[in-house]
Amino acid sequence: MLAVANDLRIQEVRLAGFRNYRSLALGNIGGLTIFVGPNATGKSNVVEGIQLLCAHGSFRSARGRDLIMWGAPFARLEARFVSDSRDLSVATVIEPA
Repeated sequence: MLAVANDLRIQEVRLAGFRNYRSLALGNIGGLTIFVGPNATGKSNVVEGIQLLCAHGSFRSARGRDLIMWGAPFARLEARFVSDSRDLSVATVIEPA
């Protein structure tokens, strides 16, 4: 029988050249994280980056060039997921088509 960890959580997120983020690093993320801020400051961009890493798809755009910060050659997204039994790092690079 396959054992499934039910406590998988995001520990770190790093975005570079993604949407409006030249560089963003979030570390030591707790069990519940809430993004709060004024409109158009990048809250949804962080969530979109996490979704891209988890599902390899965006809820807003399918075109790579729309995801890359204006003037950047590519975007790099990284995250570290942890549970009691696993430590998993994932990363992806988005290049213009």
